[in-house]
Amino acid sequence: VNDKQTKLIFSRDSLGDPKHTGNFIATRGSASEPWRKPLPLNGPVGQYLRGKGKGIHDLHFGHTTKTLYGWSETEGGKMFTIGGTRLSTGPWKAPTAMNIAKPSGWKNSQPWLNKEETVLIFNRWQDAERELWGAQRTKTSEGWGQPFKIETKGFEDPNGLAVWGEPSFMDNGTLLFTRFNTASPNWDSQLMYALPNEDGSYGPPKPVSFK
Repeated sequence: VNDKQTKLIFSRDSLGDPKHTGNFIATRGSASEPWRKPLPLNGPVGQYLRGKGKGIHDLHFGHTTKTLYGWSETEGGKMFTIGGTRLSTGPWKAPTAMNIAKPSGWKNSQPWLNKEETVLIFNRWQDAERELWGAQRTKTSEGWGQPFKIETKGFEDPNGLAVWGEPSFMDNGTLLFTRFNTASPNWDSQLMYALPNEDGSYGPPKPVSFK
């Protein structure tokens, strides 16, 4: 959602029906109004789960440059930017891979950026291993600095595995994410949060409660 809460971008899977599958945008005149009918995004950025490839998903607004950020598993686990958008159905520039180095066999996914777009946090993973990583820059015209690992403590499930994803952050630094329990028959998932420690690490996680 953009800052004014008038534009919402999301991914939808409708069992392969191309008319209702892909990345969509919904708009409204103000934050107090209902959302209008979602429309598919044009070009490559709208092709999530269509055809042979899964395309780019988990799209995230860059509030300063109005750039979109996302990732693709079928592109080798790379993160992408889609720049020069008008936050409408088009036109959209072709996605550009982010120059974030990663070890062989690992995938970078689910990018999150602060409002100034100077801090990047993402999920790095392979199989059942998940790590939280970050990168920084002083201004949006610069490239990202060397990625650094953010330590997480107590994220493991009863099997000792830390299968989790969809990281996002509140203004106070609280980490929100989904944790999967590989010890359960269907890998039950739960929405969790973790507070930052003084040394920059996160944990232990706690379940998000709803009243």
